Amino acid sequence: MGSTNQTLPSGQRRRQHPRCPVSIDCQVDGLSTGLSTRLSELGIGGCFVDTRTAFGTGGRITITAALPSDKLVFTGTVLYELCGYGFGVGFDALPERTHEQLEQFLREAAQ
Repeated sequence: MGSTNQTLPSGQRRRQHPRCPVSIDCQVDGLSTGLSTRLSELGIGGCFVDTRTAFGTGGRITITAALPSDKLVFTGTVLYELCGYGFGVGFDALPERTHEQLEQFLREAAQ
């Protein structure tokens, strides 16, 4: 898993939770744009969405991720974009069941 509390050049912290490299199909909805794409990183606090489509930093989105055991829905905010590669999302507080399912998935993915 990745490092926690990574720091950007500006000194601003980028994430609080580690992310696991993954390849998960997902649907992203927000800003009047819907998109089928993939997650390449996933953690309790957020994810990275692989796409060439810009959603705009600060935009509110909903992600439906097709995990092997179930589909999970996350809401959050686009925190940063890497032009031509995708964008990072910070999740809103996760419902308890979603949090538990995601933790289980991440434990299994880390093995």
